[in-house]
Amino acid sequence: MINLPSTACTYFTAAHDEEKERIFPETASWISVTSREEYERRYPDMPARIVDNLLKPEARISVVSWETVVADPQGLAFMIDTAFRDRFTCEYNLSTPMRRSNS
Repeated sequence: MINLPSTACTYFTAAHDEEKERIFPETASWISVTSREEYERRYPDMPARIVDNLLKPEARISVVSWETVVADPQGLAFMIDTAFRDRFTCEYNLSTPMRRSNS
């Protein structure tokens, strides 16, 4: 998941240990978010369906800022490759209806 600049979001989530080392090497301390309220506070523009999956450890969804992607396009390629590699081990909750508009 890539947060666009318009969200002004400063938080990020690395779902794979390799991403922590490759994409966010300057981050020495990581915390685990386990509540919907905290995800909604950090990512107020995130659809409920994505938040549902961020709460599931089996889903493994990473969230980065647009600035991170622009600064390191190869990092985005790395994240895509990592997600593709782990596609069979992820379990997503798709029961929440998809949002039909950006409102």
